[in-house]
This record gives sequence, structure tokens and C-alpha cells, in this order.
Amino acid sequence: MSLSCLVMAVGPLSGAAYATPSGLPPAPVRPVPADLLSAAPSLTASPTDGRTAAAPAGAPESSEQAGQTGEEAGTAEVRTGGAPLAVRSEPALTADASRELADGSSFRAECRVPGDWVRGTVRTTGSWLRVDGGYVPDAYVVRSAPVDRCDLTLVAGVSGQVPAPAPAPAPAPAPAAAPAPPAAAAPAQVTVPGSVAEFVQQVGPAARQSMAKTGVPASVTLAQAILESGWGKSKLAVQDRNYFGIKCFGGPGGYAAGCRDYPTTECGSGGCGKTTASFRTYRTAADSFADHGAFLVSNSRYRPAFAHTGDPDRFAREIAKAGYATDPAYPTKLIGLMRTHDLYRYDA
Repeated sequence: MSLSCLVMAVGPLSGAAYATPSGLPPAPVRPVPADLLSAAPSLTASPTDGRTAAAPAGAPESSEQAGQTGEEAGTAEVRTGGAPLAVRSEPALTADASRELADGSSFRAECRVPGDWVRGTVRTTGSWLRVDGGYVPDAYVVRSAPVDRCDLTLVAGVSGQVPAPAPAPAPAPAPAAAPAPPAAAAPAQVTVPGSVAEFVQQVGPAARQSMAKTGVPASVTLAQAILESGWGKSKLAVQDRNYFGIKCFGGPGGYAAGCRDYPTTECGSGGCGKTTASFRTYRTAADSFADHGAFLVSNSRYRPAFAHTGDPDRFAREIAKAGYATDPAYPTKLIGLMRTHDLYRYDA
């Protein structure tokens, strides 16, 4: 964190980074009612934060995008037909809303990111515009010119390589050696397993460490890692050590090293379709597990699940209900894995 048709965002993925989608149309989306534009409602079908369709590469927007007028590049105007437009913390309809923009008001669009597909009054698109305080769907916006894509590689390039830090200056000599402090517990190290049988044994310590820090049941974490990464064999897991399909909404966050585009499958009310989305990349698999726990505990939509940390099955149902995945069978699959492989033993 997240991370289904959850793409199963990290079920085995194919194709090279920045590959073009297969060409199938994105999943149909329902028009968003006016009352869902404001901050009050909270939808339950959301991206896998991970997790609803990001815009396919080169997807056309409506002809209204051409010929728009404005005083300067980046100037945009809200066109909802009367309702206010919510500014959300992530490019997702279920994300928390911090404020509203009145219909007809002007604002400056900083850049664009992929997010939930929305059928609006201006166009149908998966592009969202970053504005002061959050994101708004481009589907309800008339803008003066095309908006550049946001730079998502805020921590490192998409290769995931991080420059070595500059050497620290030598400390001044101490008059006497101080007693060494107790050593801190080393983080759980995770390596890509050589066989399916090794997977749970190798990632179990990282799942338990996440549970101790965040409260997320280790059994749920393990089931999600199995389902999302195909037992650690997906390209996203092998190449970029992303075991949960967590996407780069607004940037890589505090644990990931960067972002990379992958072809993927997303599902909506009309079925599933091929698209492309930007996923977080990690230096180690242990960072991926730590980010997953942090992602769940820091997003308010998953707060109800934490009332059931002692009931892994209920926890799995609650995070699915809150929009972690678009696959309606997602919680059933998680619970099946937990029971089949007795993952509950890692909660002890």
C-alpha cells in the first residue's frame, strides 16, 4: 500500500514495461450521478489502490477536448451541470474528499494521472487532474490545452535504482567509547522463492512483522500475496518485487523506489477489459510487505476492517467491500487460500 480483477493486480502479469494494451476496450462504466460528485457519498467499488481501470495508453478522449479555450495553459473549468466537483485525496471515486469546486469555477491543473474511469458531462476518460489539495476527474473538466502527465518517479527512476548516498563526514573523536546500545531488530528479509512450496515459509516472517506493526492479520497478507503475485511468480513480483499490485496513485510513497507501467486487466459493472496502469516498484520484497500493511492502515476506507483483526475471514471481506479489488469473488478466494494452506497459523 491497495494491491481483480484486483487485477488481480498482481496475479501473473505478462508483457514488458510500458507495453501497449491488447486493444480490447476498457470495461464499461456507469455514469456517475451528480450526488456522487460531492464529498458526502462513499462508494464501495473502487480501484485496488490500487484498483480500478487506469487509462489505456493512447485511449482517445472526446472531440470536445480539441478546440477548448482558456486564458493560459493549465487553466481549466468545472462543467458538471450544476453539482459541485469533489477534490479527492487519490484519483479514485472512493477516495476521501477534502473540498469542492463549484460548477463553472476555474482552477489550475498541475498535471494528469491515471485513475478510475468516469463517464462525465465532458468526456469519458480514466485521466484525473492534480490540483491544489488533491485530484479531480478530467471527465467533468473543460481545459484550455492538453495537460502533461505527472512525474510519478518521485523517489527514483522507473528502473528502481536509487543513487548511493554521499559519504557522511567523519565524526569528531570521542573522549571515551560509550557502551553500544542494544541492536534493533532486523527487518524481515524476503527473497523470491525457488518453488511454490517455499513461498509461504519465506514470506511468512514479513507478514508477521507487518501484523505486529499494523494489526493486519498475517494470514490475510499471505493470502493476498499468493493471489496477487501468483505464488511470487508474476512479472510484477519477479521484476519489481511488488507482491500486492499496489499502484502509483500520486507517487511511490514512502516504501517504494519508483513506478513502472504494466498491461493489466480491470473489471467494472460491464465486465473486464485490458488496460495499462502504473505500479509501485520496490528494492526488496520486504519493502513490498511493509508498504502493504502501511497502505491498509493509512487509508480511511479500510478503517472498518480493523475492528476485525481477530477474525481474518471478516477482515478479508471488509477490505474487499471497501474497494481493494473489483473482483466480486476476491474475498472468497482469499478465505479459500487461508483455509486450504492453514495460513491462520501465522496469526498466532
